[in-house]
Amino acid sequence: MVMMNQMMNDDDVRVLAIDPTKSYIVTAPAGSGKTALMIQRILRILAEDEKLEKPDQLVAITFTNAAADELRVRLLTKLDEARKNEKLDEANEYEVKTRELANAVMKRDAKEDWKLLEIPERLKICTIDAFCKEVLTHHAQRTGLGTVPSVADPEGETTEVYREAAKMTLETSGRSEEEGNRINRFLKIYGYNRRLAIDDLSKLLAAREQWRDAVKRVDESTNGDVEFCIANAKRVFAELSKIVDFEKVINIFTENNCLNEVIHFCKQAQEHGSFKTECYKCLEDKNAENLVTDLCEEDKEGLLLGFKQLLFSGDEYRKTRGITVSCGFPKEAEAKKERQNFATRCMECRKCKAYFEGINIEIVEAYSVARKDAKYSTNENDRSTDFKSLLAVVGVLPILLKSLEDQWIARGVLDFTAVADKAVEALGELTDKENRTRHLMVDEFQDSSKRQYQLIKAITRQWKSRNDGRTLFVVGDPMQSIYRFRQAEVELFINACQSKSIGDFEVDDTLTLNKNFRSRKSLVEWYNGAFSHILGDVASPETGAVRYTQAVGVRDDDAETTENVSCRKDVYTLEDKDDKKAMADRSLWHVAQLVKEWTEQHPAADDDAKCAILVRNRNYLGNVLSYLRKEGIPYQAIEIDKMNKRQVIIDLISLTRALCMENDTVAWLSLLRAPWCGLTLAQLEQFTPNENKSESKADNAEDATPADVQRTVWEKIEKLKDSPEFRDTRLRSFYDVMFKSHAAALQASQFTLLVEQTWLELGGPATVEDESDLEGVRQYLNILYKLEQDGHITSNERLVAAVEHLYAPPDQNADAQKVQVMTIHKSKGMEFDTVILPTLDKSAGGRDSTALLKWCWIGNQFVCAAGKVSQEKIEDAKESLYYKALVSLINKRKEENESRRLLYVAATRAKNCLRMVYGYKENQSPNLFATMIEGIETPKEDITEMVKNSQNDEALDVTQDFTDAGKKVARLSKDWELEIDDVAIPEGTIEGADDGDAVDDEHYSVGDKRRIPDWLGKFAAGSPARAIGTVVHAWLERMAKDGTEKLIDDDDKLIRTALRQNKVYREDELNSSEKIVKDALQHVIQEHPEMLRRHDEDYYEYALTSPKDNRFQNKIIDRLWRKGSHWTIVDYKTTNLEGDSEEHLTDKISGAEYDKQVIEYGEIIQKRFNVSSSEVSRYLYFPLMNKLAKIPEDGEITIVDRIEE
Repeated sequence: MVMMNQMMNDDDVRVLAIDPTKSYIVTAPAGSGKTALMIQRILRILAEDEKLEKPDQLVAITFTNAAADELRVRLLTKLDEARKNEKLDEANEYEVKTRELANAVMKRDAKEDWKLLEIPERLKICTIDAFCKEVLTHHAQRTGLGTVPSVADPEGETTEVYREAAKMTLETSGRSEEEGNRINRFLKIYGYNRRLAIDDLSKLLAAREQWRDAVKRVDESTNGDVEFCIANAKRVFAELSKIVDFEKVINIFTENNCLNEVIHFCKQAQEHGSFKTECYKCLEDKNAENLVTDLCEEDKEGLLLGFKQLLFSGDEYRKTRGITVSCGFPKEAEAKKERQNFATRCMECRKCKAYFEGINIEIVEAYSVARKDAKYSTNENDRSTDFKSLLAVVGVLPILLKSLEDQWIARGVLDFTAVADKAVEALGELTDKENRTRHLMVDEFQDSSKRQYQLIKAITRQWKSRNDGRTLFVVGDPMQSIYRFRQAEVELFINACQSKSIGDFEVDDTLTLNKNFRSRKSLVEWYNGAFSHILGDVASPETGAVRYTQAVGVRDDDAETTENVSCRKDVYTLEDKDDKKAMADRSLWHVAQLVKEWTEQHPAADDDAKCAILVRNRNYLGNVLSYLRKEGIPYQAIEIDKMNKRQVIIDLISLTRALCMENDTVAWLSLLRAPWCGLTLAQLEQFTPNENKSESKADNAEDATPADVQRTVWEKIEKLKDSPEFRDTRLRSFYDVMFKSHAAALQASQFTLLVEQTWLELGGPATVEDESDLEGVRQYLNILYKLEQDGHITSNERLVAAVEHLYAPPDQNADAQKVQVMTIHKSKGMEFDTVILPTLDKSAGGRDSTALLKWCWIGNQFVCAAGKVSQEKIEDAKESLYYKALVSLINKRKEENESRRLLYVAATRAKNCLRMVYGYKENQSPNLFATMIEGIETPKEDITEMVKNSQNDEALDVTQDFTDAGKKVARLSKDWELEIDDVAIPEGTIEGADDGDAVDDEHYSVGDKRRIPDWLGKFAAGSPARAIGTVVHAWLERMAKDGTEKLIDDDDKLIRTALRQNKVYREDELNSSEKIVKDALQHVIQEHPEMLRRHDEDYYEYALTSPKDNRFQNKIIDRLWRKGSHWTIVDYKTTNLEGDSEEHLTDKISGAEYDKQVIEYGEIIQKRFNVSSSEVSRYLYFPLMNKLAKIPEDGEITIVDRIEE
């Protein structure tokens, strides 16, 4: 069948793929339309599988939320178009077939009363994480959890749990003698440095999905750890034996008729050579023909290195002139010809060269060590340091996993890995009848991890055969597997295709799509030529190598295009004197010029074309963005611009650290350097520690004392604030603000508020560059608030980790969206008219396991090594031989192969044009990316002179040295004050942040005008009205969920904090806003308690999806409940529509069309729960006004006192 698939054309393969009775593994290269294929298969299953009782028996799992949303929306759109019988392009065969299937589904939908368009959630299309959480929701009891746990924040609580588990692991009290010995043995290799050991253990937990299953048997017997290490040594030895094969090299020499000569010259080298070694002594009195049997293992290993020493000079094969007397060859003149013949024959022996190129001293040493470790000696002195260090690590791993499990139970949370584990466990307990899934579809299968693979096996565990109607359909592209850092294993896809099975379930066949609907034909032809060379034609599960699949272009080239070349290499070379900065500047300058040319060819008004700049690593993009800004080119950066690199966030972190700890010298000096103080470096030096100086520059020499030398920065500020030297600076005003905050920090109950107020009073908002900076401030304060406990920050590590994941929001301006900047990984699944790949000369950097344990998977074999090999002190640790000789080698090959696939993903995002920019020094070899490009035929332009001769000298210098020379220090003027300006409120309404309510701001203002600082204008633009609406909504939901009919005392602080988080900062506005919120909540508690009671069914913030105006919209009903057969809808409106009469109020409700919105909610509920209009009541509630309006489906709006029950 595989041969048949290769002979079939693409259209026939697609017909096979949507057969709802067959199971397939489908290879779908870039641009092949796999989402469209999945839509057709889903439609056909829904229409034709008569045993499918409910739509959710078909499960479609995707890799990302975005992919799940796209698949769901496109599927619903096809169904909606069929229901409306919208006009169809009859010439498009795909659209015709899809409409036919969609019509069939709508007929069955009516027959089965599925209501797919009214209740889209019945289509189970979700990510694998969401699927696992759903499994736990229904089957938590089967895993021993009892209740459904929440998922811990990946950047916050999860990190804390890992550290707590690591700490628990090292506690010896209450443990068995065996466990205590293991822990002490582990700490010994760390020199009993518990902090460092905890750091490494916690990092290891984050990657446990890769190693946990391999070590799970360590604790099953008394010597389980020893048995594991012996088995590991045997695996290392077996793998290295494939490289270090003495018999193989002897056979190579024999085949080449040079074995006797090699032995002869080895003996000569031993006797006469200038590099005499012991490795040749074993050849004395030995016949060449019997070496394999006569030599012991140690002699064979030594002789192999001797062979390489004889034949190689460094890493290169010896040339003829290199075979000299100094190497031990005969010096007689008549022996010259003999030497030359030998050299020629050796150089012609490619097998010999290939063999020895893979051999080095570390490999042979590791081979020798693994051979001895595999035999194992009960004498500890006979064990290698590799073995003993690995034994120490492996011994604590079961304890570490048990500690983590205890932490999950104690906290009632799980991370995503634990959720997947528990889901697999629960699915394994289900009976065949309980496992209701009939059809499983998996997208992006090439990015599956071993745990996700186990989940697929668990779902299909009891599927007896391919003929019982249940099907498995997995789609992916091994050429696009680029997520090794997320534990993705491309070999899972390769093995599944080769075996035509996943677990015990065999599929009917493997299929391959080859049409490319995305890129124009000339570009597809380039892909075929380039990547058949880059990727090759052999797949290897052991190294992660994949076979290139030839594609067929569908889109014809545009004859009128201005881009005559679909793909071009822009190469520049540098001289020896040029440094890395010069190389980077030239590359990035050229990228900016390419983008500038593209924007001129594609003005915003003319077309919707998009250009993308894609890079391997975010760190490469900082200067790219600087160049674009200098050229005035708007762009949209997707998770690129890290906020912790922004000065405003750096200043906030320094402020936080300074208020936490007075002796944090770096933090206090940073505050003095920040714009609100702006001291020069020369001035700053007077506040630095002076431990090694006999006197302090901060004071006169005659006044210096030992106490002066030991003063903190803060104490020096106190002493110097009024000195003449700093009279013209802002030091005094800085001191006044910090004095108050510094004292408050000692007893602050709301630390985040203190940081926020201090930043405002120092003038923080006056130092920001744009609105994205302000958004970063808001995000930072939210993080700080989450980490705060009893007025203190619970974990500096969590704060650093959380801020590390803050990114500036992308510019939503339409012009900015034309040029997008992102990583290659982020671009997966996207397409752009032009793709520019800069900095291809940059190295990717390795991601090699963890510092504590190194590992790799070779097929199904797990091979590992201790990350630190040490006898006593961790500072004396060295790299493991196992690691250097094998684990690192395998991982390096896998990384290189993934780099090849990464280039494929980047290149295939292009629809029309691809530009690649890279450079290298003339006397140096390019890196892997550049080497791959160099090896293929592509139009190339040397841009070296063009860049060098550029007149845009300013653009070539985007980095700045941290000196005062030629640089202005950012600072506020010395007479800057927190001025209060009268800012009149514009007339009209402000759109609410929660549900689009119109808000009359006058109701919430203090006096006739809001008084806000001029510099705080944008920062406070949220308006108290918006904040009040958001907080009231949140508290009503909370009170209803908790069944709370009274205000909790602690809520006073929480309400106030919530208002601040929603940009209400001034004390007068805080006071008035807090009163309004409390009054609104009291209205509900006292006069409408029915909104807070429990009913037969209760929903809060009830989310639903429904079609409207040819697209699907997400809607949220604030409060929904059922009592008996009657449903009640309540929509909150935090709007002031106060009128003189009820008639005036109802007119305003109609004018704002609030009634239409609630009526629409009612119609959706009727369809969803199959009830009549009389069984649904609709209300609008205005908590700020304490007004309740009943909204009929037809008729007049009425103001009522109570909800009818």
